[in-house]
Amino acid sequence: MAVVVPAVRGQMGSTPYYMTKMTARELTASTRPASELDEWAGFSIEERMQRELNMNRVHNEIVPYLVQSPDRFFAAFVVLIYKGEITFEPLGEIGAKVPAAYRSVASDIGFLTIDGGELIVLDGQHRHAALKEAISSDKVSGPFKAQVPSDQMEVIFIQFDREHEAESREKVRRIFNKLNRYARPTGRGDNIITSEDDGYAIVTRRLLRAGEPLGVTVTEKKGAQEERNLIVNWRSNTISDRSLRFTTVSAVYESVKVILGHYGINEDEFGEKKRVTRPGDDEIDEAYEHAQEWWDAVLAGIDLFRVVIKDPAQLPKLREPGMPNRLLLKPAAHIILFMALSLAVKRGVELSEAIKRLNKVNWDIDAPQWADVLIQPNGRISARKEHYDVTAELVAYQISADKMTSDQIEQVRRSVAQFSGSENLPDPVA
Repeated sequence: MAVVVPAVRGQMGSTPYYMTKMTARELTASTRPASELDEWAGFSIEERMQRELNMNRVHNEIVPYLVQSPDRFFAAFVVLIYKGEITFEPLGEIGAKVPAAYRSVASDIGFLTIDGGELIVLDGQHRHAALKEAISSDKVSGPFKAQVPSDQMEVIFIQFDREHEAESREKVRRIFNKLNRYARPTGRGDNIITSEDDGYAIVTRRLLRAGEPLGVTVTEKKGAQEERNLIVNWRSNTISDRSLRFTTVSAVYESVKVILGHYGINEDEFGEKKRVTRPGDDEIDEAYEHAQEWWDAVLAGIDLFRVVIKDPAQLPKLREPGMPNRLLLKPAAHIILFMALSLAVKRGVELSEAIKRLNKVNWDIDAPQWADVLIQPNGRISARKEHYDVTAELVAYQISADKMTSDQIEQVRRSVAQFSGSENLPDPVA
């Protein structure tokens, strides 16, 4: 059965294309991923124009977004007209009366008829699979499931040239490669700064507002120019030793997860992967109060933090080799610090007392207690979760050993020994 859609004709480079809209039901009914083609099994690896579908991503991320979010929106799908015949009829050629002022552009506005062949989703295969599942699966539920079939999708059609099949196949592979190579996902910092559905991201941004715990700004020189920036770096997950930034937005985000987890607020109810839609204002306000309390206490209670928040210009000097407490100025240590505080408070140490004790921990980055536990042989900080976990246990032991049983202390000893090879623990500071 032929597909007939209104369309706008265009061309980029050597590739003509047609832009149109289709409902989600029409799109999923008339198009398919390349992996469902009869010829797919016989294609060589070079001829396979798409990656295999990641169905976990479809089930766990995209489908919930479709059926639970009132503000759902997709970018355009790119669909290959594979071995089908197309006819494009401009408005002027079908008898439509076009005013003279519009005739110069009306030749590219009309109707596209696609007869035969296959319509293959070249870009957007995961979104396509999610639409199909949201529409047809009885196992999918959500407040907007019934609306999804009528959602209007933007579709860009390109044609496969049957007369020059080898060259056309190569061209289509090249288009697919470039679409996926240059359409890079947004970075983690960008996601935290822009997400309106991730509760952790919303709380993180509040901490960075003027007048809030991390709303401090610094003036940095960029050549002959000066820029006013937040003391929290949201553009990168790393900070150079010469930077006037104190921490990263990613580290603050992780600290928020730790703090809220301490109060029983978990990712299923506050993150956007499972919940998809924005938490209520009351939930966000309550969560922010917890995060604000802990960050205020940490920034006021840790001696080094009070110094750098008051005068960020000292940060480069304090990070110089040989300076004490350098580890405490690393974003990774900020995450670990909150993990350790949560453990200590759960054991019965008051938050203010636990923070006071943190000042007595040896935060020298070259101190033996961190070697191979957090600091790798090359001097870099490990980014592995298991290293963060055991380091947090080590710090929590130092500030809450008076609240721990001998068995708990022995467990910390064994955990540290797995990484450092030594069963010696530093002396507790309590």
